[in-house]
Amino acid sequence: MSTSLPHPVAETQVGIWVTSNSEVIIRDFRIHTHRPKAFVVMQFSTPYNELYQEVIAPVCLEYDIEAERGDNIYSQGTIISEIARKIDEARLVIAEITPSNPNVYYEVGYSHARAKPTILIADRKLDRLPFDVSPFRTLYYENSIDGKRRIEESLRRHIEAIVGRAPHS
Repeated sequence: MSTSLPHPVAETQVGIWVTSNSEVIIRDFRIHTHRPKAFVVMQFSTPYNELYQEVIAPVCLEYDIEAERGDNIYSQGTIISEIARKIDEARLVIAEITPSNPNVYYEVGYSHARAKPTILIADRKLDRLPFDVSPFRTLYYENSIDGKRRIEESLRRHIEAIVGRAPHS
């Protein structure tokens, strides 16, 4: 029994491939679309909250991607299981890794283990990245007016590389 389709299906398409020696009937077939999500991993404090509100969330919205953070999860489950679920469901992960925060690094590691496209961003003032994330491409930003424009442009380019399209107009 083959688990792959005979023809490729693009990420934005839905396909049904049925093969049988007898009659096949498909009933009540429904497709529910969901807006893609970016799970944003970061410390929840100033100036990172502002980076999220003024740069990350608006740039994601340009691509019709909903940005969400762990502090916006309201459920009955354990926090770590909910974060893992959100990462699993996300189209991509954006991680602000400037402060040495074990929770952030745990979530980045989980994202990498799940092979999620992950965009790392850090304040240019950071002396050096921890050894385990230093090999990964990181977008550096300056907390300034010009720095905001540049991190927005870099984030757009990286999101485009992941989703394969320009922002919605």
